[in-house]
Amino acid sequence: MFVDETTRLVFCRLLEKYVMREIPVYAWSLTNHEALCLTVQKAKTDNCSAFSDELVQAYTAYCRQRKMHSLCKPDYELIPVPDSREELCKSVVALHCWPLLQGLGSNFVEYPWTSYLLILGKQHPYLQSKTVLKWFDNKQKFRHEHLKMLKKKEVLKKEFGDNFINFMGERKRYEI
Repeated sequence: MFVDETTRLVFCRLLEKYVMREIPVYAWSLTNHEALCLTVQKAKTDNCSAFSDELVQAYTAYCRQRKMHSLCKPDYELIPVPDSREELCKSVVALHCWPLLQGLGSNFVEYPWTSYLLILGKQHPYLQSKTVLKWFDNKQKFRHEHLKMLKKKEVLKKEFGDNFINFMGERKRYEI
């Protein structure tokens, strides 16, 4: 799906244009093969499919223009926001740590293709950073929860491999 930094950047800009301006986005993450986005509650995600379709069509057109036909159909998923505050925090951490668990970097500076640094930095115009930090109470707790999951990196990678949905569903067993 993403062959280089340029394709990731194009996808991020399209995500802002077609999704983040229309619906609240709390966190996002890109791996080599997928894009994941934590957004509105499940009841509202059905209304979001039009925005997602526009994003996929625009990215597909970009890939075709550059003769990258194998990348034309992005694996993109909107993940509904859980109901409880604890699950909200765990979902944000899981989403940000997922690329690192797949070996795409060892820290968030080395692999910047998540919303982790944006949430900690200046206010992004289309990312719900303030809301996310309120869920964690402060920036220090936000950082701490992410580092706690990364300490369990090898165990989690061995258990879940490349399956994020299983990871999201089963992470409770690991007290993450």
